[in-house]
Amino acid sequence: MNNKTPIKNSENPTQRGFFFGIRSKMLLYFGLMTIAILVTLKLFEIYGMPFTNFGGEYSHHQSEALRNLNLVADLKKERLLHWVEERRDDAKVLSESKILRSFVARLIPVIKENIANDMKEDELWEKVKGEKTHQVLTQHLNLVKKSYGVYDRIQVAVAPTGRVIVSTQNEDLGTDISLQDSFSKILRPGYSEFMDIDKDPVSGILRLFISRTIDLDDNEGKISAVLIMHINPDDFVKPMLHTGGGLGKTGEALLIDRDVRIITSLKHLLEDGTVARPLEYQIKAKPAILAAQGEEGIIAANDYRGELVLAAFRHIRITSELGWGMVVKRDQAEIFAHLKESIYYFTLTLIASIFIVLGLTFLISINLSRPIRRLSRTVQKVAGGDLDARAQETTSDEVGILARGFNSMIQRIKDSQEELVRTERLVVLGKLSSGIAHEIRNPLGVIDSSAYYLKKKHKDADEKTMTHLNRIIKQTRISTDIVQSLQDLTRMKEPQKARMDIADVIEDGINVCIIPQTVKIIEKVPKDKLFVDADGRQLLIVFNNILNNAVQAMDNKGTIWVTADRGSNNWVEVSFKDSGPGITSGDLKKIFHSFFGTKAKGLGFGLTICQMIMEKHGGEIKAQSELGKGTTFIVRLPSIKANNERS
Repeated sequence: MNNKTPIKNSENPTQRGFFFGIRSKMLLYFGLMTIAILVTLKLFEIYGMPFTNFGGEYSHHQSEALRNLNLVADLKKERLLHWVEERRDDAKVLSESKILRSFVARLIPVIKENIANDMKEDELWEKVKGEKTHQVLTQHLNLVKKSYGVYDRIQVAVAPTGRVIVSTQNEDLGTDISLQDSFSKILRPGYSEFMDIDKDPVSGILRLFISRTIDLDDNEGKISAVLIMHINPDDFVKPMLHTGGGLGKTGEALLIDRDVRIITSLKHLLEDGTVARPLEYQIKAKPAILAAQGEEGIIAANDYRGELVLAAFRHIRITSELGWGMVVKRDQAEIFAHLKESIYYFTLTLIASIFIVLGLTFLISINLSRPIRRLSRTVQKVAGGDLDARAQETTSDEVGILARGFNSMIQRIKDSQEELVRTERLVVLGKLSSGIAHEIRNPLGVIDSSAYYLKKKHKDADEKTMTHLNRIIKQTRISTDIVQSLQDLTRMKEPQKARMDIADVIEDGINVCIIPQTVKIIEKVPKDKLFVDADGRQLLIVFNNILNNAVQAMDNKGTIWVTADRGSNNWVEVSFKDSGPGITSGDLKKIFHSFFGTKAKGLGFGLTICQMIMEKHGGEIKAQSELGKGTTFIVRLPSIKANNERS
């Protein structure tokens, strides 16, 4: 019966491809783990760690940028306020100077007198230009303009007509500015000064106007004239806003009026690529709106280009009625450029790290998976029915332990299978032996007794008759022994153990066995007695079977070496070595199986009986053979210590 049934549909892992093996999984898992660890660490580095005070580089850069913008905005506000205050002081000092007041006081009556005489306009102003007082006053205003270097133009207009009576620009003489805010609003009761930014009605250029009343002593508190000082904002205010550090390349500071219109020109183009014109373009950005409404703070928002910026906004109170908004902003792209650069280099580092980790993982996976793959191939062999396949036990780690456990398991399965096969054979043999014993033993007894009777009755029979009678008796007894052997195999009796010297059992076995003269027995037994606890009759069966097999294997000629000695663990070992042709490795594995034999005669269960006898004695029997060098059978039995020596 063949119990090595292959497992069908078993999948060979080596045929599944690289992407389904342990190597690919290790590469995938270690690669993902590396990415997850590095990305997590980088995220913590950039954005900080939750539930801790560590805010990360992003928070640090943002806080530093906000702090710098706040500082720059405060400094620029303070600087602008200081500059405005200086300009107001300039106007006040000039309007209250004795030179200006005295010469204006002299010039106004001359103009009024000429007007009263119905002098023509052109003649009037030509005459005014020729007046010594006008010339001295004009020189004085030019000197003030040059000394300060800030003002673009300085004018004096007479009230309430609004005519310019003196100016640093001769073409302004006689110009009517009564409708301009810089003149008209200062004539309101309670006002002595006025400041605003507006377009020059003549040139259309943006101007910062600073107006101041000129009070003459003999005018009983009435406004006689107005001093108007012109400043180009792009020449002084804009540079003041754009100079200084802390704004980088994209940073910008801009001024807006109460209507959120830009006062100074912008640094960048608008979102649609056009240029914004002062006092014409109204900003919709939130920081500018808040600044125009009088609020101060710092926020992240989109600017007039649609770019995301960090913006600090301030409100600058110029006069009780006039306030400007100031926005100091910087592009977030520039603020976090270093962070983006860090992320870029981190990405390169991450890619390099992944390749390094994958390379190392691949090398590690090869070393780790090689024994597993070998074990897998062994499993496939066992699954295919080869119970002699064994895994290589090359390591002492978990894989080595697994291989040893697997080998032990397969050995137990093989032993169990062999035991099952032997048990099945013995069951079959038991049924066979019972039938043979019942059907054949009695006829064989009759034949044996009848042949024995005839031999005694005819003692004087011829030689040929006696030969046939002896042949009948011999063959009958051989048949009887076969039947008895079958019964002994299926109903092996428990050994009747007794203390005995193994040398005596060996001697009896040699004497009982029929050894041809062409076979030489060399016996080597130590002088010290080797006592064992055994059934002598059953040991004789073992020794007799081994000797008979040796004689038959050598074809009745050769040498048999019989050796007895004390082996390891205090065991007694008896070896029978013949000079026969030896046994093949395939047959050597099966010689103890029932019904297996290499001889034409016999049923093939002699060695099976020997193995059963040795197992019942707590011993063992083994066979070693090599083709061309003979066969050795080793019988091992537990020894009984004794101090007696052989006589």
